[in-house]
Amino acid sequence: MPEETRTDQDLNETGAAVSSGPESADESGESEAASSDADIFGSDLDLPQEESEEQDEGPHAYDFNRPYSISRVCEKNLESICEGFVKAAGLGFTNQFRANTSIEYQGLELSSYRDFYADLPNPTCICTATMAPLKGLSLLNLDMGLVFTLMKKLLGGPIEPEVELRKFTDIEFGLARGILSRMLDHFRTGAARVVELEPQIGNLENNPVYLNAMAAGETVLLLNFSLTIEDITGAFSFCIPLAAFDPVKDLFDPEETPELRSAAEVARDRSLVLDLIQGTGGELVVELGAVDMPMQKLTDLKTGDLIPLDKSLHSPLRVLVQGKPVFRGFPGKLNKQRAVKITERLFEED
Repeated sequence: MPEETRTDQDLNETGAAVSSGPESADESGESEAASSDADIFGSDLDLPQEESEEQDEGPHAYDFNRPYSISRVCEKNLESICEGFVKAAGLGFTNQFRANTSIEYQGLELSSYRDFYADLPNPTCICTATMAPLKGLSLLNLDMGLVFTLMKKLLGGPIEPEVELRKFTDIEFGLARGILSRMLDHFRTGAARVVELEPQIGNLENNPVYLNAMAAGETVLLLNFSLTIEDITGAFSFCIPLAAFDPVKDLFDPEETPELRSAAEVARDRSLVLDLIQGTGGELVVELGAVDMPMQKLTDLKTGDLIPLDKSLHSPLRVLVQGKPVFRGFPGKLNKQRAVKITERLFEED
């Protein structure tokens, strides 16, 4: 019995220990959390936030693939082309599809070909095109569902959205090329107010992998549009390399002509220039005349020979300053020295 009593006491002590377990666990949890906080905020641990702040303070690598900017004049000319294209294409497609068709300009943006390519779906409807005098290849990308809707309408079908997007058949490739070619023609019409383009369609692809049109880092200009036929809307865009505009840069981005100076400013500048050159030396030559002579006669010249000139005794003489004729005058003498009396100032070379 004494052993059982000890057992009950042991059980009671054990029960007390069990009942006090959660409190002791909380205390141990708090102590562990405190020690954990102490470890986290210790000086031996670098926080990610502190690292990012330190990185922000340091130098950053420059992205040489960042697209260039275009001038405001160039942007206005491009917008003018897009406005003309919207009008021409809206009217042209309405007549072609015999349905109410409208096109809206969604703006332009600069990007890299890498980013443009990354956003292309697969399958898609995209073609290469040349637009002389623009150099290189450009791209025209249409929403795949919109192309199927337009092809159905051309074949006499209803205007309805396409549920399943797939690659084109041979017949559909021909229809799609016709739609894209017509769109390029409308773009030529819209661009005529700025430049005469000669667009020609190239390869038509459903898989953008086969394009190989530009380098990944090429800076491109995206002209974004949306086409709505009845109640079906789809997006399309022109992707043109920025370097393609080099041959017609003067048309899209003409250099601004500086304002002409006033007469007072011209007189002031001329006075300043004259003040600066007062102390400099210059060559002044009086030209008696000139004559063309064969080489044989030149080699036969000797002392005492007379050379007839192209001027008479009473003809005025030209006075050259630094090799350029500036004055005209008559010969004479001054204080027993030969001299020339200036009678006229020349503004143009004789």
